[in-house]
Amino acid sequence: MEALDFLELQYKPPFPLDAVITASILERYDRIFLFLIKLFRMQYVVHQLFRDSASRTSYAQGVNPLAQRFRIEAHHFITAISQYMMQVAVTGNWHTFTNTLSRIHQSLETHDAKVFSISEVRELHSKTVDRMTYCCFLKKKQSPILALLYGTFEPVLLFAKISRLYARREQRVWSRMREEMEDNTRILYAQFGKRAGMFVRVVQQMENRGIGKGEDRGEYEGGWFADLLVRLDGSYFDR
Repeated sequence: MEALDFLELQYKPPFPLDAVITASILERYDRIFLFLIKLFRMQYVVHQLFRDSASRTSYAQGVNPLAQRFRIEAHHFITAISQYMMQVAVTGNWHTFTNTLSRIHQSLETHDAKVFSISEVRELHSKTVDRMTYCCFLKKKQSPILALLYGTFEPVLLFAKISRLYARREQRVWSRMREEMEDNTRILYAQFGKRAGMFVRVVQQMENRGIGKGEDRGEYEGGWFADLLVRLDGSYFDR
């Protein structure tokens, strides 16, 4: 997962946007950007798993039921995480922010509201980005949860690597590779199931307890991750 850490989002906001888009906010945008790039990579990987399994050489070697189950469950897990992050954590919070700005603008046009200062708009923007950061498990106090999520990705990446090698092998080494892949698949699938189940249980605990209160910005009650848990179907990974 560290292969993409060299990427960095850089932007120098012009005046007067520099009063609203501060260095602190840009740093959080950078973290979100890198996180989403890693999710895009994982989406490509799980889609590639099915392409490899459908290749002519891989099909000729027969279907491993455990490998097929691994492909389906990994695809479900990564897809659920990615869709939640894009549709809820990022897009949902951003739409709330833009809708608030639209209401402020309309109120100003009709003279029905007070004039918002630059500092108030900056604070509104900062809270929006902070909510995105929290929903993506990117706050510093959430680092163990993010590490657990990345740990769930690792066996999927390793499984994808050996699946690609297996799909490209020539017939003369199929029998030797089949036994080796079955052993590796069994180990990696067990790791994935254990880590995915642990991740779901931790998120469920966060949702039940509403942890995050008293953090540096705002209070995070329960309800933030209910959508994610529905998408993941927690019982599916409860092993």
